[in-house]
Amino acid sequence: MSDLSIVIRRSRFEPTFTLAVPPSKSETHRAFICAALASGRVRVVNPLLCEDTEVTLDALGRLGASWEISGDTVTFAAGSIVDRIPTLAHIDCASSASTLRMLLPIAAVCGGRIHFSGRPDLARRPITPLLEVLRSKGARIRGTSLPLIVEGGFLGGAIEMPADVTSQFISGLLFALPLTPNGGNLRLTTHLVSRPYLVLTLEFLERCGVKVGHSPEEDKFMVPGGQRFEAPAEFSICGDWSSAAVWLAGGVLAGPQISLCGLDAQSTQGDRKIVSLLQAMGGGIERGTKLLIARKTPLRGTMVDARDIPDLVPLVALLATQAQGRTRIAHTRRLQWKESNRLHTICAMLTRMGARIDVADDALEISGPTILQGARIDAGGDHRIVMAAAIAGMIAEGETHIAQPECVKKSYPDFFHDLRRSGAVLLSETAPIGRHFQITLYGGSHERCVGVRIEGLPANVRLSYGAITADLDKRRPSGPLMTQRREPDPLLLRKGFIREGDLLRTTGGKIEIEIPNLEEHDAPYMRLRHTPRPGHGDYTAWQKYGGAFDFRGGGFLSGRMTVGMVAAGAIARQILQREGITIAAYVRQLANLRLPETPTFEEARQATWKSPVRCPDPTLSKKMASAVRTARQEGDSLGGVVECQVHGLPLGIGEPIFHALDGVLAHYLFSIPAVKGVAFGAGFEAAARRGSENNDPYHLSPTGSVQLGSNHSGGVLGGISTGAPLIFQVAIKPTPSIPHPQASVDLREQRNTTIRVTGRHDPAVVLRAPVIVEAVTAAALLDLYLAA
Repeated sequence: MSDLSIVIRRSRFEPTFTLAVPPSKSETHRAFICAALASGRVRVVNPLLCEDTEVTLDALGRLGASWEISGDTVTFAAGSIVDRIPTLAHIDCASSASTLRMLLPIAAVCGGRIHFSGRPDLARRPITPLLEVLRSKGARIRGTSLPLIVEGGFLGGAIEMPADVTSQFISGLLFALPLTPNGGNLRLTTHLVSRPYLVLTLEFLERCGVKVGHSPEEDKFMVPGGQRFEAPAEFSICGDWSSAAVWLAGGVLAGPQISLCGLDAQSTQGDRKIVSLLQAMGGGIERGTKLLIARKTPLRGTMVDARDIPDLVPLVALLATQAQGRTRIAHTRRLQWKESNRLHTICAMLTRMGARIDVADDALEISGPTILQGARIDAGGDHRIVMAAAIAGMIAEGETHIAQPECVKKSYPDFFHDLRRSGAVLLSETAPIGRHFQITLYGGSHERCVGVRIEGLPANVRLSYGAITADLDKRRPSGPLMTQRREPDPLLLRKGFIREGDLLRTTGGKIEIEIPNLEEHDAPYMRLRHTPRPGHGDYTAWQKYGGAFDFRGGGFLSGRMTVGMVAAGAIARQILQREGITIAAYVRQLANLRLPETPTFEEARQATWKSPVRCPDPTLSKKMASAVRTARQEGDSLGGVVECQVHGLPLGIGEPIFHALDGVLAHYLFSIPAVKGVAFGAGFEAAARRGSENNDPYHLSPTGSVQLGSNHSGGVLGGISTGAPLIFQVAIKPTPSIPHPQASVDLREQRNTTIRVTGRHDPAVVLRAPVIVEAVTAAALLDLYLAA
């Protein structure tokens, strides 16, 4: 899991927004399993490809299935995995309980040596009753929880199984028993929970020609053995009612309305019950010909039985906080065995937001209505809690911060993408950096804004508003050699300042500075959403976070995020200047054009900002400008090196080992998205020297102070400043967004492709980097200076 979070501000849906509900996860799991067990070719149309279902797909491949993906269809090749089971396979179930509980019995029938593993959260979920049943009927299984090794041997027969924890145990056995020679009779020894999911399994088995008899009460199942799974032409996956429930709850709570399409009103999915629950609470639900519409309406408390709807409980609890009167949600004890201890996380989330919740015996009792307050929410890695928290954030006062939002990729990778499209105000948020001058960035390239939060400054620090805007102006593109995205970057001081004209005085509280995005163009990025751009973090971010964070313009990976760092650095720079510490950065190299010598500090300060390429040498500047124009004409880009000098830094700044001056500076500098290298003093050139050439000799000055005879170290030794000028170089990569044809992969179609990245991009982003390097350096040095 990550340190990044999502910030949600009070907002409403766009009244004209209509959402095509994503496909059902439960149906997709079952369709994939049936298709892999079938003897013929099977098409699964409109499956949900999320973390859990992709885990099932991968597991089936390791058990012998083969398939291809084309558009919205996964086609399984003819041939059952029963006949193809390998002698050895390793299956990583990640966090998917459905994968583990449904495939474990199948592996116990088919033979081979199958290793099952998974993440710690899956290992904590119940599996013992299923293992005991399988072992009692001949299955050879090593282990009592994950990891497990299964080596076949399951014979079926008369089986008794508790069903009060999950129906997935029963579904797994019903997939496996038809494959045994003699079948089996399965009797449930407890009340069945999540009955609709079992009914869904029976539907899929019936479509494959598998015969399963059962009692009217569905507590006894008679399964003939020796059956083969027939191959239906296709499974077409319906919209997911669990995902739809989030939007229906949001429509009723946040309003003014939300319209959904792609749902089957006759579906046996258990979470279709959200409609009757909302109606019982007075929610405004309207069925159209093809749409289901939820409108903001007053709610009333009610009684809810949660035995069959564990995934709806977070939403029902949220609805209850806004309902008049008392709502009782019964049969909640088993929620402690979901992805998180869902009972605990529901209570913790809503209590932090100000709700009134009582945990009774196997029930939740919630009184309402309550005005919710924004809070920091730890969802415990539970995707259902995260989605409920997002809707809560839309109606809460202030801001709601949701940690580890990427866990939604387990069931609904596009949730936050869809929420952004719907009109909700979402902002990405980084973890903070710094111990004493602490900075947190938020927003993204194409989100509503970018911003920075600063903590650690006392009250009555006097600052110049104009000095902050001056640095922001230096960061803004200008002239024909830079991007044509010309954001005006108006400065909004949200918190932490008292302003009197140009004078700003800190209040001692958290500082918050925000800059709106006014010139974002989405179309070029929407076309490439599933095709990662070479040189960008698109693919790595998608694999790690799914769709939790905004991908447009690179989202929080974009250079646009440096706006907040420049604002923070402008503040830090003013404080450092009062201590006699000054900073100057400039372009030392562009492609193969390089300043032969480090300029004097005054040359760097005076000439850099007169140059269109931010190089203090006028002659070299002209050559650099010509190189940029040529690269742009050829549909390409250039990289370069920014050199930075810091003068006036006293001896003794930096604390070895983990807060060394050069180590901390490198940490900050690598937060600039385009940076690929940092070198201090002679840097990598020192590797080709002898010690006698590279060492900086000491000598006594006429006043008796110890001084250095040279500065190959760049002003830092042992992680501590020497008192000499701090000099370092920062390597900036070529802008990766170029119209030049590049090879990539269409992740949705699973095929190779070629892309051209069009839009408003810098042909040499290094030209805009000097002020960013100065700002980041100032922020790092102020943090170290305050520590010293």
